[in-house]
Order: sequence, then C-alpha cells, then structure tokens
Amino acid sequence: MNIYFLVFLISSVSCLILETPEFDEAEAKDCTSGAGTFYNFTVLGLNLEQKPLEAYKGKIVLVVNVATFWKYSNQYQGLYDLKDDLGKRNNGGTCSFDIAAFPSNQFGAFEPGVNSEILNGLKHVRPGNGFVPNFEIFGKINVNGISEHPVYRFLKNHCPAPKGFIANQFTLGWQMVRNDDISWNFVKFLLNHEGKPVSRYGPTVYPTRLRNHIETLMAKCVTETAKSTRSFISP
Repeated sequence: MNIYFLVFLISSVSCLILETPEFDEAEAKDCTSGAGTFYNFTVLGLNLEQKPLEAYKGKIVLVVNVATFWKYSNQYQGLYDLKDDLGKRNNGGTCSFDIAAFPSNQFGAFEPGVNSEILNGLKHVRPGNGFVPNFEIFGKINVNGISEHPVYRFLKNHCPAPKGFIANQFTLGWQMVRNDDISWNFVKFLLNHEGKPVSRYGPTVYPTRLRNHIETLMAKCVTETAKSTRSFISP
C-alpha cells in the first residue's frame, strides 16, 4: 500500500475518533511591543541548512505552524493564494508580503514524517493534486514546551493567546505549559516590515481573511519607508 495513502487514511480516521479541541482562539489578539525582532533568529531548512530569518527584512510576514495531515491543511491553498497575490506587490521587495511556515508534530501528531517527506506529503496527500508551496517551509520544530524553538518563544512573549487559554490540560503533549502557548496547528502571527509581531490569529482563521490586515501593514510600510527616504536625502 502506498505510504502516503496509508498516512492519509490513518489521519482521516484520527480526525473522526479524536476529540477535536475547542481551540478556537477565534479572531485576533494584538501583540505588545518589546525588544528584539524576527530577524534576530536563524532556523534550519528542510535539508538542515542554516536559514537566517533576516532574509525577510522589510517584508510583511505571516508566520504559521503547519501540519500536513490535519484537516486544516486546506489552509495551505489559502496561504498559497495570499502569497501569489500580495507577494508580487512592490516588486516582491521591501513592503511586499511573504510567509514563513514551520512544521510541528506537537498537536495530534499530524506531521509525523521527517523533513524530507514533507513536500511529498503536500504534493500527493494533503492538499494533494500536485500542490507545491510558493513560500518557505522550514525544518520541523517544537513550538511549545522545554524544547520550543527560540523564534516561537519570541513570538509568544509578544503575543498572548487571543482567548487567554490554550487547551484542556489533559490533551497537552508537552511539559512546561504557558498560557501563551500555541494551541493547535495553523496558529498565525502577522509581522510588520520591521520584524515586530503585530497580531496573533487562531487556527480556525482562514488565511485569506487576513488580506485586509496584511494590505494595511503593506501600505503603512510604503508610507514609512517613503518618509524615511525623504528624511535621509533632505539637506
């Protein structure tokens, strides 16, 4: 039996027999200002190569923890559509839009494979139909607990959970639980062009619903960049 079909079948059955948590962080929560930026961190790519997040400097960025075999994996198409449209604006440079996706297996074990299997899973299983992401998918990380990646510690420190809670304690699979922990797959953080977190969104918020928020930050970036340029060249 094809391994991808088998994993798909198991994950589909799991969605039916596992209690789906009411992790509905719902809409959005504004983030607080503080020290540091997204650009201060380096992560690993799918091939375990070093990837400095400074590569996103000057862009509006949506950070998402993803999982291939969870039912919300249809959000991959929404992420693709956002990047396909907004990523082209401003010539794809400063004040354009990009996405940083971080696979994690901490929620329902819906990202069970190794890094080298993730892109094939997306292409052949979910979303399937030959899907190829148009944004960076980094190597698997933990987003909660003792072994959480520093970039997620940074994001959570600035952005509380929208509803002030994350889950029933008996469903959690990590230690050192914090009230700002990620609640499930596809939690989203929106960052401005300075690498500062602006908003946090729950798993149920479909990516294309964020279009207006993203466009507002893009417009603000253009305005502030123009002001900075004029100030720099003024006698």
